[in-house]
Amino acid sequence: NWFEKSANQGYVKAQNFLGLLYRAGDIVPQDYKKAFMWFEKAAKQGYSKAHFALGLMYISGEGVMKNYAEAYAWLNISSAQGVKGAVSRRDIAKDKLNQTELYEAQELSNKYYKLYVEPFQ
Repeated sequence: NWFEKSANQGYVKAQNFLGLLYRAGDIVPQDYKKAFMWFEKAAKQGYSKAHFALGLMYISGEGVMKNYAEAYAWLNISSAQGVKGAVSRRDIAKDKLNQTELYEAQELSNKYYKLYVEPFQ
């Protein structure tokens, strides 16, 4: 389909849209692993809504192992970009981490911000 062609050519909004489609499973068969893959591609191109989606998937364990440090990192950068709902979900992940894990998650968030936000501003 057109979205898949666009996504494969690197169009970030199409990648994110395919992530949404595969996560919901309304139009295409639900496939959390494919959803995660498409969100990750969009996130690595600086798309804030995909950063948020990855964070949610890491919290829920959809398509990926639950990982609250990863969830925190992605949700923290999406909250820095003003994505609605990111702060409250980031804090859910934060509450699951001890102090050492939180420090590591913050370091990871800083790394992701430098890699997946700054170059696209």
